[in-house]
Amino acid sequence: MSLTREFYYARISTRLGELTYQIKMRGKTQMYDLHKHCENFSKRLLNEVLDRNFENLNKERSNEPGIDLGDKHNKVAVQVTAQKTSAKVTDTLKQVVKEKHNETYSEIIIFILGEKQTGYTIDADLMRKTNFDPDKNIIGIVELLKMIEELTPQKMKNVWELIRSEMSDIYDELDISQGELFGIAVLEDKPNIVYTNCVALLEYQNTKYGVDVTPKEEKVMDADFTNLLSELRDLPDVTRKFFCSLCKCVNFNKVVGDVISLSYQETLRNIKRVDPHQFAHEINILTRRNLIVITDQEEMDPRIEFCGPCVDSAAVYNIIDFCLANDVNIDDPIVNLDFSAFAK
Repeated sequence: MSLTREFYYARISTRLGELTYQIKMRGKTQMYDLHKHCENFSKRLLNEVLDRNFENLNKERSNEPGIDLGDKHNKVAVQVTAQKTSAKVTDTLKQVVKEKHNETYSEIIIFILGEKQTGYTIDADLMRKTNFDPDKNIIGIVELLKMIEELTPQKMKNVWELIRSEMSDIYDELDISQGELFGIAVLEDKPNIVYTNCVALLEYQNTKYGVDVTPKEEKVMDADFTNLLSELRDLPDVTRKFFCSLCKCVNFNKVVGDVISLSYQETLRNIKRVDPHQFAHEINILTRRNLIVITDQEEMDPRIEFCGPCVDSAAVYNIIDFCLANDVNIDDPIVNLDFSAFAK
C-alpha cells in the first residue's frame, strides 16, 4: 500500500473503528437509535465505496419496512442496522418479502454498523425468495474496510473527507461524549475540587527557575488552575483518567518551551489497556472539549497538543513539572482534582 493510501486508510479505519466501539457500548444498554442518525451518512459512504446511487427511502416513506436505502437503477437495497443477530436479519427479509421489495430489488444488503456475527442461521426459503447470501450480503465495518482497502487513492481520500466531515455531526446529535457509551451513568458522581492556592508550586518555580510571580499574576494562575479543574470535573471519569494517561506520556526532554506535543501513534502504543477504537473515541471527546487539538493531520503521524484551559498559565505543563519534581502522584490533581499538594 502506498504512503498516500496508507495515510487515508489509517484514518478511515480509526474513525470507523471508533463508530463500531460506540455502537457496541450503546447496544449494551439496548440503545439502537444510532443507525437512524447514520442513514444519510451510510448512504453517502456506501455510494462512494460500492459505486452505487442509493437514496434514503425513509424520506419518501417514513420508516420504510425492511429497507432504508435503495438504488432502483442497480436494483440494490440496504437495511442499515446496529443489530447483528440472525433474528434481525430474518425479520428484515420477512419484511422485504411482505412489502414485495424483492420484486423491485434483486439484491438486499444488510449493513451492520459494527461487527457481524461469525455465522448466521436464516430460513432457506427466505434466502431463496430474496436471493440472499449471508456471506456476501451481510456487510459489517470489517468487511467494509476490506472494500475500502481496495479503492484507488482518490476514492480513499473521498471516503476519508466524508467521514471526517460527517461523523462529528452524528455524535453531536446524540451527545455521545457524555460517557454513557462506556457504561458510565449519566448521573455519575463528580469529584469535589480541592483547591486552596498554588503557593507550593510558586515557591518551587522560584527556587528552580528564579521565577518571581506578582500577587496579580498569582490570582490569574489561581483562576486558570480552577478553570482547568472545572473542565476536568465535567469529563466522565474514564475520560479524565485517559487525559491523565496523556499527561504521563509527556517527556520533558522533548518539550519545546511550554508547548506539549505528543506523537499520536507513539502515545497509542504507550497507553496500556486502551484499544485503538477507545483511544480514538477519547481523543475525540477531549478535542471537542477544547482540551487538546490534533495537528499535522495530513502527516503520517499527527500530533496531540494540549490547548484551551490546559495552556492558560501553562497549567498542564506546570502540573506535570511540579508532580515529577516533588514526587506527587499526578492522578491527584488530574483524576481526583485534589490540588492540596500545590498549596501552603
